[in-house]
Amino acid sequence: MKIGDPPPLSATYSRGLALPGDPDKGISAVGELGFREGQLLQARIAAVGADGKVLLDIGGRLVAARSDSVLELGREVWLEVRQAGVTPWFSPAGQKGAALDLLKLLMTDSRSLAATFQGISSLAADGTLMSVGDLAEIANFFRLFGQNSLAEQAAPEKLVRTMLWLNGLPSSGQPAGPAVSFSEEISSLLALLRSREGNGGISSLLSKPGLENLIRLAEALQSFNAGQSTTAQSFANLFPCFFAQGAGWGEWLIRVDPEQDGQAEKKRKSRRIRFDLFLHMSRLGDVHVRAALVDTSLTAEFLVADEMAQEYFAGLLPELRELLAGLNMSAVLTCQILSANLLHELKSALQEIIGHSSYSIIDITA
Repeated sequence: MKIGDPPPLSATYSRGLALPGDPDKGISAVGELGFREGQLLQARIAAVGADGKVLLDIGGRLVAARSDSVLELGREVWLEVRQAGVTPWFSPAGQKGAALDLLKLLMTDSRSLAATFQGISSLAADGTLMSVGDLAEIANFFRLFGQNSLAEQAAPEKLVRTMLWLNGLPSSGQPAGPAVSFSEEISSLLALLRSREGNGGISSLLSKPGLENLIRLAEALQSFNAGQSTTAQSFANLFPCFFAQGAGWGEWLIRVDPEQDGQAEKKRKSRRIRFDLFLHMSRLGDVHVRAALVDTSLTAEFLVADEMAQEYFAGLLPELRELLAGLNMSAVLTCQILSANLLHELKSALQEIIGHSSYSIIDITA
């Protein structure tokens, strides 16, 4: 077996590498696993030997392989089957795997995530709690969450700060402070809760399973953004956004289409920037804002859950057009009832980005 594109990892041997702690566990023949071209697999590096020899644990089955790159023992990696057969080829599929992890989490645990965001939002809004015992130890997290929560007034800088926070902001809020990421802050909160078993002050508002899911969400977003798209269609990043007073949360997807090759600078076509907001709002239901910007021309479509939400957003569109006109921007704005599930809309967008037409939201095992 080979992992490549580049570098290659090939399964051309079956012996000579012991598995620590489980020497009797047999190594599966590659053909027994029935790999299919385009299949996504999650593998753990079970053992590493000389000359690039490794053992991959794929769904509980060991596969011997060879790699020209250094692979870290115990690390979990996503692979895509590029060629099936007796000696299959694999390619690293970090971004595709992260998209799969993300969608599995959102589709199975969106309710617990919503409850957790609402609990955090409530604590962030209650300034009196910041000096009380447990909360004083992690007050910075709630302060940053409150500062970056969206409210009635437009504040695009909050989205930018949240983008930065996902990958690490100074914990003190000042440039000189140590960088701490969103997932690290949540991990600290979870560790604190575990050390305060029986203290219902925070636990009643924040469920620990919800916090664990939130950590997974942040890590999946980081992994997705760290990987470049496998297609040349666009560059994309996905970030969380949250609202004050527990009003909702969602994902913000930004895509920048590539410049056209072979054109002179002065004749080069303007690049299109596409924005998607996938929002779960407590009062308005699911909202998908789909927008595209080319130069000073904006096209935006608000897809909402029902007639009440449609009426609400339609009433805001004239004011939004006037605001954009004041910025010398032309805008075509529409609002209609959402015909598809919001998560399926997000799934379709991610499939377009990673160049994978379809995949199942299940764990893949041999």
